[in-house]
Amino acid sequence: MGLDLFQLMYKDSNTGSRSAARDLLMIVTVWLSCFVAEVACEAVLPRLFADVMSDAMALRCMNGVRVVVLLVLPALLLNKMLAGAGDANFVPSIVRPLMPAVMLTGILATVALVPVVTSLSLFNHLLLPQSGWLHDMAASQDASVNAYYAIVMPSLSPADWVVNIAVVAILAGVGEELFFRGILQGFALRCGMRGWVAVLVVALFFSLVHFQVSEFVPRLAMGLVLGYAYLLSGHIWLPVVMHIANNVVALLTYNYPLAFGWQWLVGIVAGAGLIAIALLRKHKK
Repeated sequence: MGLDLFQLMYKDSNTGSRSAARDLLMIVTVWLSCFVAEVACEAVLPRLFADVMSDAMALRCMNGVRVVVLLVLPALLLNKMLAGAGDANFVPSIVRPLMPAVMLTGILATVALVPVVTSLSLFNHLLLPQSGWLHDMAASQDASVNAYYAIVMPSLSPADWVVNIAVVAILAGVGEELFFRGILQGFALRCGMRGWVAVLVVALFFSLVHFQVSEFVPRLAMGLVLGYAYLLSGHIWLPVVMHIANNVVALLTYNYPLAFGWQWLVGIVAGAGLIAIALLRKHKK
């Protein structure tokens, strides 16, 4: 049974090699070093603001620094450090341009999934117990996240929109995809994991590290979509575009709430656009 499970999850028996252990040690060491740097930043940066806990721009700046130091920087370092002999990058597609058609496909796919993600969020809340330690943990996490969102997410001026799109949408999308899909999923595949296992493992980790039980299911689903987008396309910028689009949609719907029925209508229109693009590509071939 154990052997069957191993064969189901791995393509070969090289997963215990020295190179895999060395690469894992490298990933952990680089990330922990960046974590120490981020802790130092967290200690210094608040002194630049009068009241960092209630200042929206201050919190956005802090979040931007956190993303750069904990995700973008280690991803870029590991992209070079993990590259094989003769390879310039561990994530080869990091230097490839993203074609407009692929970008449009990613945006439409993300918008089409909006009502599905909302439905999964509602389903996730239904799964939570009405009392007990898990309920209390979820309530505490939600209160903390909602308090943070209430300060950061509202975009009442052009400056708010520019900073939020730059930090909350673009920077977070780039950082999370380069690190989770580019580095971690790439490492899992190098270890010999089958594609679906690598996507699932990284998606689970991706959802867990957001520390919000009430949104675990939709984040897991989004992680699976992004993981497969990278796995099937071989292009890291496709999930990056999808992640950015998802974050922009979150900003828009936070500031301009959209009824569930309208979400489905927009999703269906976006899905129709995807089908049209697929048919056009098929016709050209």
